[in-house]
Amino acid sequence: MRNDLSAVQLGLFGLRDPVTIVDDESGRIVYYPDVLDVAEAHALFEWLLEHAAWNNETMWMYDRMVDVPRMVARYRIDELPKELEFAHARVAALLGASFSSAGLNLYRSGRDSVAWHNDHLAGMPPRPTIALLSLGATRKMQLRTKRRPRTTHAIDLEAGSVLEMSGRSQEFWEHTIPKTPRPVSTRISIAFRPRSIEGTHSGMDDSPKYERDVESDRPYEEDASVPGDNDPKTALDPEEEREAER
Repeated sequence: MRNDLSAVQLGLFGLRDPVTIVDDESGRIVYYPDVLDVAEAHALFEWLLEHAAWNNETMWMYDRMVDVPRMVARYRIDELPKELEFAHARVAALLGASFSSAGLNLYRSGRDSVAWHNDHLAGMPPRPTIALLSLGATRKMQLRTKRRPRTTHAIDLEAGSVLEMSGRSQEFWEHTIPKTPRPVSTRISIAFRPRSIEGTHSGMDDSPKYERDVESDRPYEEDASVPGDNDPKTALDPEEEREAER
C-alpha cells in the first residue's frame, strides 16, 4: 500500500497541522511543517551552506572506494555553532526530547541522495526520538516497512519542517531520499539524535549501513547482520525499484 502525503493539511486560520504518518507498535513518524518560519529557515540555510564544516566522504563498494553522494558535517550538541543553537532548542521543545548530536547532509542537486536505510541504533537509548529538520529545496522522502507486505509512504520535506521518527520506527521502517532527474536546488538536512557521549564525537558515522549503486542496481552491505536489499524480506520488486527512482 502506497500513500503520498505531499499535500500537507491546512488547519484553523490557515496554519498547517502536523501530519501523523505512523503511530502504532511499529513506531511513530510525524511531519511538522513550518517549525521554522521562512526567514529563519532561509537565514540558517545560507549560514550553514557557507560556514558548516562540510566534508566529502567515501565508502567501500565493489572492491573500490566511491564518493558518498552528498556532503556531511557533524556536531556534538554542546559544540553547536550559535547560529544552529536556536533551531536545536526549537526542535527539542517541540518534541519534548533531548539530543546529543546533530548530523548534517548537503544535497547539492538531484543527483545527491541517501539510500534505503534505518538510522544506526548503537549508542542510542531504547526507542529513541530522531528529528530531521529540512532547509532549502524541497525533496521527497520515501518510507517503507522492512517486512512484507510492504506499506510505503512519500512526503515532501519542505524548508523549516521537522520529521519526527521515534519509538521503534528504526526497527520496523526504512527511509530514503532518492535521486531525481528533475531540476532541484540545494537542500540541507539536520538530524538531531540522542547518543552516548562516546558516540557523538566529530568522527561518528551516521551513514547508512548499505548504499545502493543506482547505476548498476546492485546492493551494497557493510554488515551482513543488517537487513539489506538482497534480503528476501526487504528486497525491492522491479516495479518498486522503478518507483524508488522517480
